[in-house]
Amino acid sequence: MSFACNLCKNHFTQKMSLMRHLKEKRCKTGLLYNLVELNNILNLVNIDMLNINNNKEIETITELNTIDDLNLKYLEINKIREIIDIYDTNKHKLNILLSEYIKNIICNENYPENHCIKYVDKKMKIFSLYITEQGVKKYIRDNCKQLCHIASEYFYKIIKKQLSKCLKFYKDDSDFQDLYEDTIIEFEKNLNIDNVHKALKTCLHAYILNDKNMKI
Repeated sequence: MSFACNLCKNHFTQKMSLMRHLKEKRCKTGLLYNLVELNNILNLVNIDMLNINNNKEIETITELNTIDDLNLKYLEINKIREIIDIYDTNKHKLNILLSEYIKNIICNENYPENHCIKYVDKKMKIFSLYITEQGVKKYIRDNCKQLCHIASEYFYKIIKKQLSKCLKFYKDDSDFQDLYEDTIIEFEKNLNIDNVHKALKTCLHAYILNDKNMKI
Protein backbone atom coordinates (compact mmCIF):
# COMPACT_ATOMS: atom_id res chain seq x y z
CA MET A 1 0.00 0.00 0.00
CA SER A 2 1.30 3.44 -0.91
CA PHE A 3 0.35 6.93 0.16
CA ALA A 4 0.23 9.66 -2.48
CA CYS A 5 0.69 13.40 -2.24
CA ASN A 6 -2.23 14.83 -4.20
CA LEU A 7 -0.22 17.95 -4.98
CA CYS A 8 3.00 16.63 -6.48
CA LYS A 9 1.86 13.01 -7.07
CA ASN A 10 4.85 11.52 -5.21
CA HIS A 11 4.16 8.17 -3.51
CA PHE A 12 5.32 7.03 -0.08
CA THR A 13 5.38 3.57 1.47
CA GLN A 14 4.41 4.90 4.87
CA LYS A 15 1.75 7.41 5.88
CA MET A 16 4.22 8.99 8.31
CA SER A 17 6.50 9.84 5.41
CA LEU A 18 3.66 11.53 3.57
CA MET A 19 2.77 13.56 6.66
CA ARG A 20 6.41 14.66 7.07
CA HIS A 21 6.50 15.56 3.37
CA LEU A 22 3.50 17.86 3.86
CA LYS A 23 4.15 19.25 7.34
CA GLU A 24 7.78 20.08 6.66
CA LYS A 25 6.77 21.66 3.33
CA ARG A 26 9.02 19.37 1.28
CA CYS A 27 6.43 19.27 -1.50
CA LYS A 28 7.81 21.09 -4.57
CA THR A 29 4.60 21.32 -6.55
CA GLY A 30 4.18 24.45 -8.61
CA LEU A 31 0.60 24.71 -7.31
CA LEU A 32 1.94 26.24 -4.11
CA TYR A 33 3.09 29.21 -6.16
CA ASN A 34 0.12 29.28 -8.53
CA LEU A 35 -2.93 29.90 -6.38
CA VAL A 36 -5.14 30.49 -9.44
CA GLU A 37 -4.47 26.98 -10.73
CA LEU A 38 -4.86 25.50 -7.24
CA ASN A 39 -8.20 27.28 -6.86
CA ASN A 40 -9.39 25.92 -10.23
CA ILE A 41 -8.51 22.38 -9.16
CA LEU A 42 -10.35 22.80 -5.85
CA ASN A 43 -13.38 24.08 -7.75
CA LEU A 44 -13.39 20.90 -9.83
CA VAL A 45 -13.18 18.82 -6.65
CA ASN A 46 -16.13 20.72 -5.15
CA ILE A 47 -18.18 20.17 -8.30
CA ASP A 48 -17.42 16.44 -8.21
CA MET A 49 -18.45 16.27 -4.55
CA LEU A 50 -21.65 18.18 -5.30
CA ASN A 51 -22.50 15.73 -8.09
CA ILE A 52 -21.90 12.81 -5.74
CA ASN A 53 -24.17 14.33 -3.10
CA ASN A 54 -26.85 15.10 -5.68
CA ASN A 55 -26.72 11.52 -6.91
CA LYS A 56 -27.18 10.30 -3.33
CA GLU A 57 -30.18 12.61 -2.96
CA ILE A 58 -31.70 11.33 -6.19
CA GLU A 59 -31.35 7.77 -4.90
CA THR A 60 -33.17 8.66 -1.68
CA ILE A 61 -36.06 10.52 -3.31
CA THR A 62 -37.03 7.97 -5.94
CA GLU A 63 -40.02 6.96 -3.78
CA LEU A 64 -41.24 10.55 -3.42
CA ASN A 65 -43.84 12.15 -5.63
CA THR A 66 -43.03 15.46 -7.26
CA ILE A 67 -45.32 18.39 -6.51
CA ASP A 68 -47.00 17.93 -9.88
CA ASP A 69 -47.69 14.22 -9.29
CA LEU A 70 -48.95 14.00 -5.71
CA ASN A 71 -51.15 11.27 -4.31
CA LEU A 72 -54.55 12.91 -3.84
CA LYS A 73 -56.71 9.79 -3.72
CA TYR A 74 -57.11 9.94 0.05
CA LEU A 75 -58.46 13.50 0.09
CA GLU A 76 -62.09 13.43 1.22
CA ILE A 77 -64.84 15.63 -0.16
CA ASN A 78 -66.15 16.15 3.38
CA LYS A 79 -62.92 17.93 4.28
CA ILE A 80 -63.78 20.73 1.86
CA ARG A 81 -67.27 20.88 3.34
CA GLU A 82 -65.74 21.24 6.81
CA ILE A 83 -63.66 24.14 5.54
CA ILE A 84 -66.74 25.83 4.08
CA ASP A 85 -68.62 25.24 7.32
CA ILE A 86 -65.89 26.87 9.44
CA TYR A 87 -65.40 29.67 6.91
CA ASP A 88 -69.14 30.36 7.07
CA THR A 89 -68.83 31.43 10.72
CA ASN A 90 -65.33 32.89 10.65
CA LYS A 91 -64.08 34.45 7.42
CA HIS A 92 -60.80 35.46 9.07
CA LYS A 93 -59.73 31.80 9.37
CA LEU A 94 -59.24 31.36 5.62
CA ASN A 95 -55.43 31.37 5.88
CA ILE A 96 -55.42 28.80 8.67
CA LEU A 97 -57.95 26.58 6.89
CA LEU A 98 -56.00 26.57 3.65
CA SER A 99 -52.64 26.06 5.35
CA GLU A 100 -53.98 23.06 7.27
CA TYR A 101 -55.39 21.63 4.06
CA ILE A 102 -52.01 21.99 2.35
CA LYS A 103 -50.33 20.43 5.39
CA ASN A 104 -52.60 17.40 5.06
CA ILE A 105 -51.23 16.94 1.55
CA ILE A 106 -47.49 17.50 1.92
CA CYS A 107 -46.84 17.03 5.65
CA ASN A 108 -48.96 13.99 6.40
CA GLU A 109 -47.12 11.20 8.22
CA ASN A 110 -49.49 8.63 6.71
CA TYR A 111 -48.50 9.63 3.18
CA PRO A 112 -44.71 10.21 3.21
CA GLU A 113 -44.60 9.84 -0.56
CA ASN A 114 -46.11 13.34 -0.74
CA HIS A 115 -43.36 15.04 1.28
CA CYS A 116 -42.25 17.03 -1.75
CA ILE A 117 -41.28 20.10 0.29
CA LYS A 118 -38.80 19.82 3.15
CA TYR A 119 -36.60 22.25 4.96
CA VAL A 120 -32.85 22.34 4.43
CA ASP A 121 -31.80 25.01 6.92
CA LYS A 122 -34.19 25.99 9.72
CA LYS A 123 -32.31 29.09 10.78
CA MET A 124 -31.98 30.50 7.27
CA LYS A 125 -35.44 29.17 6.32
CA ILE A 126 -34.20 27.39 3.20
CA PHE A 127 -36.50 24.77 1.72
CA SER A 128 -36.26 22.15 -0.99
CA LEU A 129 -38.97 21.40 -3.53
CA TYR A 130 -39.12 18.14 -5.47
CA ILE A 131 -40.52 19.00 -8.89
CA THR A 132 -40.59 17.87 -12.49
CA GLU A 133 -39.31 20.41 -15.00
CA GLN A 134 -39.17 19.63 -18.71
CA GLY A 135 -39.53 15.94 -17.94
CA VAL A 136 -36.67 15.91 -15.40
CA LYS A 137 -37.27 15.29 -11.68
CA LYS A 138 -35.10 17.51 -9.53
CA TYR A 139 -34.75 19.48 -6.32
CA ILE A 140 -35.12 23.25 -6.20
CA ARG A 141 -33.60 24.84 -3.12
CA ASP A 142 -34.52 28.39 -2.20
CA ASN A 143 -35.90 30.66 0.49
CA CYS A 144 -39.53 30.57 1.55
CA LYS A 145 -40.65 33.48 -0.63
CA GLN A 146 -39.25 32.06 -3.87
CA LEU A 147 -40.36 28.51 -3.14
CA CYS A 148 -43.91 29.64 -2.38
CA HIS A 149 -43.90 31.64 -5.60
CA ILE A 150 -43.24 28.42 -7.52
CA ALA A 151 -45.32 25.96 -5.51
CA SER A 152 -48.46 27.98 -4.72
CA GLU A 153 -49.80 27.57 -8.24
CA TYR A 154 -49.86 23.78 -7.84
CA PHE A 155 -51.79 23.91 -4.57
CA TYR A 156 -54.15 26.52 -5.98
CA LYS A 157 -55.09 24.10 -8.76
CA ILE A 158 -55.43 21.18 -6.32
CA ILE A 159 -57.73 23.06 -3.95
CA LYS A 160 -59.82 24.44 -6.82
CA LYS A 161 -60.23 20.93 -8.20
CA GLN A 162 -61.20 19.47 -4.84
CA LEU A 163 -63.68 22.32 -4.28
CA SER A 164 -65.22 21.62 -7.67
CA LYS A 165 -65.63 17.94 -6.75
CA CYS A 166 -67.27 18.92 -3.47
CA LEU A 167 -69.74 21.31 -5.09
CA LYS A 168 -70.59 18.74 -7.73
CA PHE A 169 -71.16 16.10 -5.05
CA TYR A 170 -73.55 18.37 -3.12
CA LYS A 171 -75.17 19.86 -6.20
CA ASP A 172 -78.52 18.23 -5.53
CA ASP A 173 -78.36 18.67 -1.78
CA SER A 174 -80.84 21.49 -1.18
CA ASP A 175 -79.90 21.84 2.48
CA PHE A 176 -76.26 22.36 1.58
CA GLN A 177 -77.08 24.82 -1.19
CA ASP A 178 -79.49 26.86 0.92
CA LEU A 179 -77.19 26.94 3.92
CA TYR A 180 -73.96 27.83 2.17
CA GLU A 181 -74.98 29.57 -1.06
CA ASP A 182 -73.59 32.99 -0.17
CA THR A 183 -70.62 31.50 1.69
CA ILE A 184 -69.57 29.44 -1.32
CA ILE A 185 -69.70 32.50 -3.57
CA GLU A 186 -67.46 34.42 -1.20
CA PHE A 187 -65.17 31.45 -0.62
CA GLU A 188 -64.64 30.97 -4.35
CA LYS A 189 -63.94 34.67 -4.71
CA ASN A 190 -61.26 34.58 -2.01
CA LEU A 191 -59.76 31.31 -3.17
CA ASN A 192 -57.13 33.02 -5.30
CA ILE A 193 -53.44 32.47 -5.92
CA ASP A 194 -52.40 35.21 -3.48
CA ASN A 195 -54.27 33.65 -0.55
CA VAL A 196 -52.97 30.20 -1.41
CA HIS A 197 -49.46 31.70 -1.51
CA LYS A 198 -49.97 33.11 2.00
CA ALA A 199 -51.39 29.81 3.24
CA LEU A 200 -48.43 27.86 1.85
CA LYS A 201 -46.04 30.25 3.59
CA THR A 202 -47.91 29.68 6.85
CA CYS A 203 -47.73 25.92 6.31
CA LEU A 204 -43.97 26.00 5.76
CA HIS A 205 -43.32 28.07 8.89
CA ALA A 206 -45.92 26.58 11.23
CA TYR A 207 -45.68 22.92 10.30
CA ILE A 208 -42.76 21.89 8.10
CA LEU A 209 -40.09 23.93 9.92
CA ASN A 210 -41.24 22.47 13.24
CA ASP A 211 -41.28 18.85 12.15
CA LYS A 212 -37.90 17.12 12.33
CA ASN A 213 -39.16 14.45 9.96
CA MET A 214 -39.51 17.14 7.30
CA LYS A 215 -35.80 17.95 7.25
CA ILE A 216 -34.05 16.80 4.11
